[in-house]
Amino acid sequence: MALDQGTTSSRAILFSLEGRPVAMAQREFRQLYPRPGWVEHDPLEIWESQLGVAQEALRQAGVEAREVVALASPGGPAGPTWPGRPWRGWPSRCWTWCGPWRGRRGFP
Repeated sequence: MALDQGTTSSRAILFSLEGRPVAMAQREFRQLYPRPGWVEHDPLEIWESQLGVAQEALRQAGVEAREVVALASPGGPAGPTWPGRPWRGWPSRCWTWCGPWRGRRGFP
């Protein structure tokens, strides 16, 4: 299973042992605009969307989670910066919202 965390949506693709895609699910999450030029994401909403698409892909394929033999989660500069957020225990709320790459917060 490959998990993709994009700027505006989460995606999961389940592959067969031969490498052929057998199921795919995608879910958008909210883009929050607290000020002009600022963009934020709710990290818990990102987590819930990623978990949801993984579960949906498994359901589509009729596969149970224990049958997945590998998990890929590519990172990169295009996705939101949520992995580095400070958490107050798991699965509690994150202390801060995520500021993805497309926000202009750090620019004059």
